[in-house]
Amino acid sequence: IRQPSDDPLGTLDVLSFRRAKAVTMTHAANADVGIRNMKLAENALGGMDEIVKRARVLVTHGANAPTTQDARNAMAAEIRTLRERLVGLANSQDGFGRYLFAGTEVMTKPFEEAGDPPVLTYAGDDGKLLLDVGPGTVMEGNLLVDQQVIAAHAALYDAEQRLLSGDVAGLSGVTLQLLQDAGTAINMLRGEVGHRQKQLESAQQIAQRRTDDFTKAISDKEDADMTQVVTDLSAAQAAYQASLASFAVVGRLSLLDYLR
Repeated sequence: IRQPSDDPLGTLDVLSFRRAKAVTMTHAANADVGIRNMKLAENALGGMDEIVKRARVLVTHGANAPTTQDARNAMAAEIRTLRERLVGLANSQDGFGRYLFAGTEVMTKPFEEAGDPPVLTYAGDDGKLLLDVGPGTVMEGNLLVDQQVIAAHAALYDAEQRLLSGDVAGLSGVTLQLLQDAGTAINMLRGEVGHRQKQLESAQQIAQRRTDDFTKAISDKEDADMTQVVTDLSAAQAAYQASLASFAVVGRLSLLDYLR
């Protein structure tokens, strides 16, 4: 099809395919946004998990009676640093400066530590980033982690204070359980992230295949069959050569030849 008049019905099909292809490409792009967010979220959550694991090691050592108070003080200082790192990871951003864990308030820094004792507050919202990734298919492209992060922050602060005070019984009886619960909650989030990422990758693959299908459908409608074109051209060329030959013969005939 070179112009609408060549095939009006075919032209309508092409326009329909082009619209469907554009929508499908948007679905693939939306899925890609979600996949990137899930990968970044997994990196941040993995860092948080390592922080909690390290804190548990320190608390386990600090809960041993033979450990000196100077050693516990050093452990408390390290845990304070771990707590600061936790807040930093909770405020992770993507490549466009948008906060990953702020709900839909992506330009608002979600977590702030303030006060004495320090309290971690959440300034984001509970909004979900809904992504249209296929016909009638909507998936969440962000993750809400405020409760888990605040719980982990509280557990780290508890560990720091009990180490500083030499509360061996509290470290082994309370703090380790708080850290265990915090780690479990974080890893549950990681499992959710992995599940969503697989769903989004599947949706993206489907959208890409549909895009290829629409591209082929458009091509089938718009492009002439090259074999047929070559055949038609050969036939036309032969007819043209025959016409030239006939014209040459006619050109050599005289008026007397016609009169005969």
